[in-house]
Amino acid sequence: MTFTRFTKSVRAFGARFALCTALAATPAAAQDVTIGGGSIGGTWSLVGNAIAEYIRKEIPGVQPTVLSGGGVKNLLGLSIDQLQLGFAYSSSAAEAIEGIGPFEGRKMEATAIAGLYMAGWQLTVPKNSGIETVEDLKGKNIAPGIKGFTGEVIARMVLDVYDMSYDDLDRVEFIGYNDAVQLIKDGHLDAFMPIAADPTASIQDLASSSSGVNIVPIPDDKLDAIREINPGYVRYTIEAGTYRGQDEDVGTLGTNTVIYAAPNLDPELVEKIMEVIANHIDDLRTLHPLLADLTLAKAVEDLGAPLHPGARAFYEKQGLQ
Repeated sequence: MTFTRFTKSVRAFGARFALCTALAATPAAAQDVTIGGGSIGGTWSLVGNAIAEYIRKEIPGVQPTVLSGGGVKNLLGLSIDQLQLGFAYSSSAAEAIEGIGPFEGRKMEATAIAGLYMAGWQLTVPKNSGIETVEDLKGKNIAPGIKGFTGEVIARMVLDVYDMSYDDLDRVEFIGYNDAVQLIKDGHLDAFMPIAADPTASIQDLASSSSGVNIVPIPDDKLDAIREINPGYVRYTIEAGTYRGQDEDVGTLGTNTVIYAAPNLDPELVEKIMEVIANHIDDLRTLHPLLADLTLAKAVEDLGAPLHPGARAFYEKQGLQ
């Protein structure tokens, strides 16, 4: 070998060595985990941010981010890999799997990792409104929630089982709960209908600013008709005295709040995330009153969708599957 050829060989080796050294010294790219929460300041965002912080501290290389969202929006995001985790209602997941309701014509997979707490659909009117049944909404002004979100989907379904639609109303405002309360206070709306566990802050706000509120009941026959459409709904009772002016127990429809995962999310990562959640279940119980009764046993109930394989592996190790 001539000196020139030797020199070139050494230089080539040195370049390859330097490249390998640089690659070895470069840390692996962090894995982003995007979590679909709820409205800013709401329970889903609060819980989502807490779980994100646990993941950030305890699973090296994983970078979680929480985005504002809603149940239907989050399930759609999970189906197209825009989200890796997301909060939604079990009833919405059942609709997604069947391709009905807001998912009409587009069946999609949904996989659950943990149920958290039940929420009720609360058709709320001022105490002196004279509105006592769903039929009394005819010709009235309502705020069913943001278009396409779970509460608004429920509102259309409830009206449908009463042989009604938005056409039977005078005015429909697709706005958030706080804006709806303000319009009711100003005399521009007659009713709004949040989907949330009780007591709900927006309803408390309305009740405390007036003589109180009424929660309009959903009778058994109408709940049965709703469950024919979507069996993910259950009876939900708001106890007397929950809100000012509400003097009797009120039966409405409820659904479970669940954390879902993208079906193709790495099962090992999901299992690690479940381990993190389990390690902090006592912290979650104290994070919000809605989570006070949370247990791993309850976390596998009323999910509206199959467990993600990683979550199933975790629960099997706990003897819960």
